[in-house]
Amino acid sequence: MKKLALLLCVLTVCLAGMTACGKVSYDGQDFLTSSVDSYSYYRCIDTESTNTTLNREFDRFNGKDTIWKLDALEDAQVSIDISATVTDGRFKILLIAPDKSITTLLEGEGTVQLEAELKEGTSRIILVGEESEGSCKITVGDALNVTVNPMFGD
Repeated sequence: MKKLALLLCVLTVCLAGMTACGKVSYDGQDFLTSSVDSYSYYRCIDTESTNTTLNREFDRFNGKDTIWKLDALEDAQVSIDISATVTDGRFKILLIAPDKSITTLLEGEGTVQLEAELKEGTSRIILVGEESEGSCKITVGDALNVTVNPMFGD
């Protein structure tokens, strides 16, 4: 009986820890700036995506998914066009700089056209979701001395 009670306590603590980690990861700086992705999709469909355009529909997206690595030989600017619709959960698109600073490009839904400042080195554009459902279209423009490396479609 004591072993059963101990097992139940351990399981409860483990489940509580896993739940807390899921909630922290959406906003957790260490998780977001890590070079390692951790994500799951119930459904993820890319249509008409290219090396510089992502057109994605998703259901039950959780975690962090790197979409592009942007290699800048020197400080530069790159144009980014974003359109997102979110019907459930939380969703955001971030730019992670080489020094691990975070710029929110869009959170939730909407449309934005912006000039992003890139620092010399490798920056990343990532999607972050918490039980999110919706779609997004992101286009990265050409920039001098910047190589756009897509991480999707493998």
